Amino acid sequence: MLMILEGINLEEGRIHVELLGKSTADEVKFLSLEFYKVLPPIKLTSFLMEILGWTSVMRYFCMLPMTANPKMGKDRF
Repeated sequence: MLMILEGINLEEGRIHVELLGKSTADEVKFLSLEFYKVLPPIKLTSFLMEILGWTSVMRYFCMLPMTANPKMGKDRF
């Protein structure tokens, strides 16, 4: 068995890579909590409606329940 890098080896002509464990640094956990303390609590739907008010992104979507067909032409994409 040939050890190429830590966690990676070559055995019988095949490369084997060890699985990495899930880990999060304590500093990241702390900063994440601090970040969420600063943000006001807001529902995702309210946030998206606010963005829709700023942009015209909805013109690129077709609502399935609507009976009207989407506009075809140069404004479509």
